[in-house]
Formats: sequence, structure tokens, C-alpha cells
Amino acid sequence: MPDFDFNNEMSKNSELTESERCQIIGFHKAGFSRNDINKTLGFAKTTITRTIQNYRDGKSTKTAPRSGRPRSIDTKAEHELKQIVKKCKRASVPLLNEKFREKTGIQVSDRTLIKYLHKIGFHSCIPVAKPLLSSQQRENRLNWCLERKEWSVRKWANVIWSDEIVRNIQKILES
Repeated sequence: MPDFDFNNEMSKNSELTESERCQIIGFHKAGFSRNDINKTLGFAKTTITRTIQNYRDGKSTKTAPRSGRPRSIDTKAEHELKQIVKKCKRASVPLLNEKFREKTGIQVSDRTLIKYLHKIGFHSCIPVAKPLLSSQQRENRLNWCLERKEWSVRKWANVIWSDEIVRNIQKILES
């Protein structure tokens, strides 16, 4: 009996990976009994027996493909969808769906398209509404400009604009 332990924590209904099946087969080929394999790897005896039987019958150790509905959009079509969204960032889902259908020939519902958009990392958002300037604000800005209409370039050079503050502070800190 080997004195090593793989500490395999496996739930009752989880499927074996290909490497776990290969471990079982490897122990079986090395001459270990099902009980020894069970104690060492921690898999159920029925699982070990079934894996060895499948190996003897010439079946693959790979997981068999499962039945189920095929994906509506494959990875290549997902890439196409991503390119469409990048070109038309503000487009609605029906418009994106129409462009997607034209480019790939794949017809899906808007809901399915939203599901795939989420999957590839795109989510909708509503832009924040920015209020327009009030008439008082416009008047104040105009007056400010008119007061400084005759300023020279030298006088304007002494003005620090709000977008320049961060850069100026960084220069001061670096020196």
C-alpha cells in the first residue's frame, strides 16, 4: 500500500476529470487493487470499477460530449459582435442585432444578443443628463470675457486654468 495521499476532495455527483481517470488507470496498471485505489485517491469503488471497465472496453478517458442545445453564437460570431459594438457604441440592441445579422447571417432575439453582450463584457448604461447653462450663467460668462477682452498675452500668462493645476502641482513636487 502506498504511503502518499492526493487529498482528493470530491463531491458525490461530480464528474472525474481526464487526469483523475488516468490516475485510476495508472494505479490499476501498476497492480493496485480497487480497495487500494479507493484508499489512496478517495474515489468511490463503483467509480473506480466503471473507469477501469471503460478503459478495458477501449473507451476514451476524455469526457464525452454532452447533449443539449447548441450555442446560438459561437466564439467567432462573438468576436464579430464585439467589433460591431466597438464601432457603434451608442447603438440600441435592435440596431446592433440588425448589423450582427447582416454581418454573420445569424438570427437571434434581442434578449439572446443582450445575454451574449453581457458575456463579452458590454453592459448598458444611461448617460448622465447634464443641464444646459442657464441664462444667468451665460450672462456671467459673457461679462467675464468682456472684462478681460483687452488683456495682453503677458497678463494671460499669469492665469492658471483649472485643467493646468494638477500639472503645475506635479512640477512643483518633482522639483
